[in-house]
Order: sequence, then C-alpha cells, then structure tokens
Amino acid sequence: MKEEEMLPVQCLIEIRVRISTAF
Repeated sequence: MKEEEMLPVQCLIEIRVRISTAF
C-alpha cells in the first residue's frame, strides 16, 4: 500500500469539492 499516493488524491478531491461548492 502506498499512502503517499493517496495523499495527493485526497487533496485533489478536496479542491474539486471546494470548486463545486463555490459555483
């Protein structure tokens, strides 16, 4: 398991959520 690869994925998801909520 590579948790380091999951960290960037979570960040991208959070950014997308913020963008979708902003609009």
